[in-house]
Amino acid sequence: MTQSHEGERIAYTLMMDDKWLLEGAISLEEIAPHQTRVLWIARWQGGALPWARYLDLFMMIWIGRDFSAGLANLRRLAETTAPVPEAV
Repeated sequence: MTQSHEGERIAYTLMMDDKWLLEGAISLEEIAPHQTRVLWIARWQGGALPWARYLDLFMMIWIGRDFSAGLANLRRLAETTAPVPEAV
């Protein structure tokens, strides 16, 4: 994690296979009472060579699927009423 603003945003970097540096962030925006928009982004340096552009396309599809699944899971968890722990 490279940056954190409580209740608003976190930023991170991720090194993949000691070759590719991915920078990402998760931002929260309250759009209405009890409604929050979650924005999850990732950026990396694309390659200039033709084969690297195909790799970039593959990465966008692969990471996009993982982000979609992660956001769906986050939504499911957020919309599930959790039991309130008892005070000790």
